[in-house]
Order: sequence, then C-alpha cells, then structure tokens
Amino acid sequence: MALTYVFSVLPASASAFGPSAGAAFGATGKSYTPNAAGVITGVAPSDALLLTGLNASLRLMLATGATADRPTSGASPAIAAGINNSNPAPSVALPFYDTTLSKTVWYVGTMQSPTGWVDQAGNPA
Repeated sequence: MALTYVFSVLPASASAFGPSAGAAFGATGKSYTPNAAGVITGVAPSDALLLTGLNASLRLMLATGATADRPTSGASPAIAAGINNSNPAPSVALPFYDTTLSKTVWYVGTMQSPTGWVDQAGNPA
C-alpha cells in the first residue's frame, strides 16, 4: 500500500475548494470530494503537500501506508522551486496507520525515538 493522507474539512459542509464546489484539486489533477462527515481519504503525497496550504478549513488528520512509506522530515529532491519535500513533513504527534504493523504510530522526531516514531506505549516503532 502506498502512502496516502486523510484530511478533514471544517465545517463538514464547507464546499469552496476549487473550480467545482465541494471538490479539492491536487497537483496530480485528481479531484477530492469530502464525504458527508467532511473527510477526504486517499490523498496522494504530492496532492497532500499542495492541499496543506490550500485552505484554512482543511486539516491533515493522519497518514497511512507501509512502514517504508512513513513521511520523513528530511528533505528529498526538490519537486518545484522552493519545495524540498514530495509530501508534507510530519508534525509532532502526527498519527500514521502502519499497514505493515497493523497499528497506529505517532511521529515524535529522532530526538525522542531512533526511528522518529513511537507506538501507543511509547516504544520506538
């Protein structure tokens, strides 16, 4: 499973994202429409990078994917002028549902854990 992101739209009835009311458009050209609860799932990393700064009513909820897909705060090759990561850098406490481990882990940074991630018990994950 590839890295994907989940966003919430606050309020759930918010609708002005792009050319089509109710839809958010990513860098890949894909349209994302929130469900009735205001949740957008399956957002590609490059689209998540764009959507994070698109609208104040959009909030990053979590990321999901295999252990190898976890977001990193380290720079990757630039994809555009001034952009040094191909996906949003994880913020402290970002939940990540790890499909390899079948559990949620949280980003705490490499000062707190050698991997940068811990499980619910605080163990490096």
